[in-house]
Amino acid sequence: QMCRDDAGPPWLDDVEHYPNTRYHTESPAWPVLDGGCPAPLVGACESKGVKAAHLDGPVACGGSGWFCRIMPDDEWEPEGGFRDGNFAHCNASDADERDDDGHCHGSSYDD
Repeated sequence: QMCRDDAGPPWLDDVEHYPNTRYHTESPAWPVLDGGCPAPLVGACESKGVKAAHLDGPVACGGSGWFCRIMPDDEWEPEGGFRDGNFAHCNASDADERDDDGHCHGSSYDD
């Protein structure tokens, strides 16, 4: 939520916009898990739950940084549609001409 084109307020405004709750509390979004919480998120999953861990972190990637992909879901559409795409999968024949396969973001740092 810190990119200029991200929908919603920056995290610093969460207290004002989401009093006594988190920005994702009422969202039907849920992480896709393959066998449980991934190793870099185990600590966060144990302390705050799976959904909050995936959306808030912190991650523990040994200082290598992280990235995530948010993919459209045929069974749920965000209010106003999925409009914040910024990548196309490399194996798409027209990947250089579009950016609507999902939203990707990350950091070179674990925080």
